[in-house]
Amino acid sequence: MIHVKKNVHLGTKKATIAPQHWEEMRRCLGHLPMEVVQMTFDITTQLAKVDICLPLRWHYKSRFPGTNVNRLHEFFSTDTFFTSEKGIGGATMCQLFVGMSSNLTIPYGMIRESNGLGALQSFIRDYGAPDCIKRDNSKMQNSE
Repeated sequence: MIHVKKNVHLGTKKATIAPQHWEEMRRCLGHLPMEVVQMTFDITTQLAKVDICLPLRWHYKSRFPGTNVNRLHEFFSTDTFFTSEKGIGGATMCQLFVGMSSNLTIPYGMIRESNGLGALQSFIRDYGAPDCIKRDNSKMQNSE
């Protein structure tokens, strides 16, 4: 019913629906015209795991909360900067995020260098998830 195609070059998987099951999908999507159903599945981003249960049913809590964030269609660079003076709240360093094409610059003050992951999570929560993050290979940025 649902086939999984693996992109060998990128290591990603994409779920596709076999043509004989379009009518069942059409029924689950409110009996829309067949062209609309096919176009919906063609242009829908499929970033989640292939875990589709048919028939479709209501979910009151998202099964994939990581996919429910805004997207920033831009590359961002990030690095940690240290200061000699304490800032507001006792911050002695900041994690800086800079957009490569828009030059949007967002600093997040930190007390410890290990707070970099929290700064990244705050950036994604406040502004959205970028397409790519360019960074140096510091231990903090390569952690789990």
